[in-house]
Amino acid sequence: VPEGFDDGVHTVTAAGDSAAPYDLDLYFYNSGCGLIGDAASASADESGVIPSGAKYVLTQLYLGGNVPVTLTLKDTA
Repeated sequence: VPEGFDDGVHTVTAAGDSAAPYDLDLYFYNSGCGLIGDAASASADESGVIPSGAKYVLTQLYLGGNVPVTLTLKDTA
C-alpha cells in the first residue's frame, strides 16, 4: 500500500478480466503481516476501504484460473 493510502479513507478495487466465472477477494495486512481486514463477497470483482495501518493488500482468486487482475486505489475524500 503506498504511503498515505493507509489512512482508512482510500478504497481499493480488484477487477478481473475473464469471460469465465471467477471470484476475487481482498485481504489487508499490517507491517507485521498480521491480517487486519478483508473484502470477500460472492461478487466476481471486489472493493473496499483500505483499513488504517494497512501496508499490504493481497488479492486472492477464490474461483477461476488464469484471470488477469487490475488493482485500483482511489482517494474518497
